[in-house]
Amino acid sequence: MTRHLQPMTLQEVGAATPCAARGELFAAAGNAAPGLPNLFESEARDLCEGACPAFADCLMRTLRGKPVAGFVAGTTEEQRAHLMAALGVTAEAEGDLSTIA
Repeated sequence: MTRHLQPMTLQEVGAATPCAARGELFAAAGNAAPGLPNLFESEARDLCEGACPAFADCLMRTLRGKPVAGFVAGTTEEQRAHLMAALGVTAEAEGDLSTIA
């Protein structure tokens, strides 16, 4: 069951995010061996997308900011690269991604 949360920014949420509370899970989700399934990714993604009120803000910051390694904002590095290519965004891009959608 998906919870519908009031969207918030990372500043509004502070340290009360699932990734802050479950850092070990998110670290494990970002450390899969190439070509092997990562058993932690699904749980981490569910927490990001379903339990974090700052998910949208986090994803936008991750796509627009400096490249980040590992599992961040419910995405892997490869998934972020695909999203950025589809949106025509490069790291450290100027402007507002909300105008792309």
